[in-house]
Amino acid sequence: MTTLRSRLRLALVVVLLVAGSSGLLSSAHEASTPVFQSGSCTAPALSVPFTSPVSMQSFGCSQGWAYSWATVGSGPHAIGVTELLHLNPATNTWTFASRADYCAPNVATEPSRYLPQDIYEKACFSN
Repeated sequence: MTTLRSRLRLALVVVLLVAGSSGLLSSAHEASTPVFQSGSCTAPALSVPFTSPVSMQSFGCSQGWAYSWATVGSGPHAIGVTELLHLNPATNTWTFASRADYCAPNVATEPSRYLPQDIYEKACFSN
């Protein structure tokens, strides 16, 4: 029994070490080269729904919702936008969500019943 427990503990330690080291490697890799990971809260993942070149100024995610403050396009035709995004569980990708549908009609006095507070504040109180 002791040998089996020792082997199980050792296996668990190995799994945790491998999982931890792969997390460190992917974090270091993400810092140097943006890589798309579906469903992840990264600028590349949140940029997928855009059809024009996009530069993320700020973004955040919570509970399957995200906001992005971005510049779309380039040169004299570039515009700043605020977008609300929702994680599509079927495809594990971010899709645009209508601010008209998910932000409260009177954002100054009535919080959204759909959005996490931090996403609500960033997505609904901007341009």
